[in-house]
Amino acid sequence: MWDVVDRNNLDEVDADKDNREDNMNVDLSQHRLSQPTARPVDDHPRSNNARRDNDDDDDFYKFDKPYRGNAIIINNEKFQSMPERAGSKKDGEALKRCLEDFDFSVTLKENCSAADIMKILTDEARADHSQDDCFLFAIFTHGGKDCIYGVDGKEIHIDKVSEPFKQKNSLIGKPKIFIFQACRGERLMDSVESDGFGPDNVESDGVGEPPRARVPVEADFLYAFSTLPDYYSWRNTGHGSWYIQAMVNLLKVHGTKKSFTDILTRLNREVIETRESKTKASYTNRRQQMGVYVSTLTRNIIFKPKC
Repeated sequence: MWDVVDRNNLDEVDADKDNREDNMNVDLSQHRLSQPTARPVDDHPRSNNARRDNDDDDDFYKFDKPYRGNAIIINNEKFQSMPERAGSKKDGEALKRCLEDFDFSVTLKENCSAADIMKILTDEARADHSQDDCFLFAIFTHGGKDCIYGVDGKEIHIDKVSEPFKQKNSLIGKPKIFIFQACRGERLMDSVESDGFGPDNVESDGVGEPPRARVPVEADFLYAFSTLPDYYSWRNTGHGSWYIQAMVNLLKVHGTKKSFTDILTRLNREVIETRESKTKASYTNRRQQMGVYVSTLTRNIIFKPKC
């Protein structure tokens, strides 16, 4: 399972090798989050000191640290034994520029092995983030069922990606954002016509927080996936992936005014209303894509400019 790319500046998905002659590239990565372990219910109410006033300000993470935080982008384009993910470089460059505009300290790494990826994540989780608002990690790569691949073909289970950040560290109580541009299966998204939009309107191209007594290890995470489980994720060899390019465009317009989850919801609509595959194979032509995000955030995120 891997990307399907259009060598003629059309659209691609991550698919198996038998589909390569169809000139597509597909990202395949299926995700299944581990379920938090249930704990006994505490019959005793928390003290008033543990409760927060329910005002508007409390609905947002207090991004009042000196720095926005680190953003790590990994773009795996050239693999040892898997097809090249042509066009992915566009995603890395575009997202890097966008996050820098939001005051992130961005590191863009390319063609990392599975061991490299896990070392980057482990080192970052152990780093001092006490002066940072948040943390963001984005990866563009090949994937398989419940996993992503390093360029060496070795897999990393999706749950392992965020695991280093679920230990005691300086990011507790702060948002941790994970973005995956990868397929999550081999199904192609069917479409139905709607009065609101249709083929005539579709493009062809493809710390701030006061201390809390106890915090669940799964709290304050946001996982954004370019596609639903079991489905392909599309990438255009000339322009980059549908999901990341649309995300960057929306962040540029709304990132300082709207919450990030509101933008992700708008992103889902943007992709289905303005993107449709254009390939030489009828089976993969005129297909769409549906993104999804999973959130355990306890407040909203807005990337207001740092003073």
